[in-house]
Amino acid sequence: MKTKRRGRGRGTYSSGRPPIITVYERLSGRVKFVVAKNLSKELIHIIIERHTLGDVVVYTDDFTIYLGISRHDRVVFHGVVRHSDGEYARDDIHINGCEGIHSWVETFLDIYRGPNWDSLELYLAFYAFWRNYGDRWFFWFIVSCFGDGFWGALVGI
Repeated sequence: MKTKRRGRGRGTYSSGRPPIITVYERLSGRVKFVVAKNLSKELIHIIIERHTLGDVVVYTDDFTIYLGISRHDRVVFHGVVRHSDGEYARDDIHINGCEGIHSWVETFLDIYRGPNWDSLELYLAFYAFWRNYGDRWFFWFIVSCFGDGFWGALVGI
């Protein structure tokens, strides 16, 4: 029996492996995902603008789209791990959190046999919501959709 193997390296939207950019806050463990049709340095700067607040410390691998990220106004430090040199961690500089999250995301998506690309962002948003809110995800889902008053009326508070 032949196993289906994915190629090494980065996926592309046209190859059936759309790039997923992970914004991961180390202190809180909160995560956001962005599906990219076309990776570019400009896209990375847009993601920093839209998905971060205040000054940020950024840790990445040595992929070329991250070059020059330290010139962004919000980036106060950019730590790079050079996978191409066999380096995976140096002091506090690593991207193991993102890589670990991606392994769980792949397992989550495998349950649904790889969702349609048009629905991928929705699946990732649900996974991020579930991961960020843990066991109480349904409670926070109701609150975020209907507000605090709805939950109080529902349980008779």
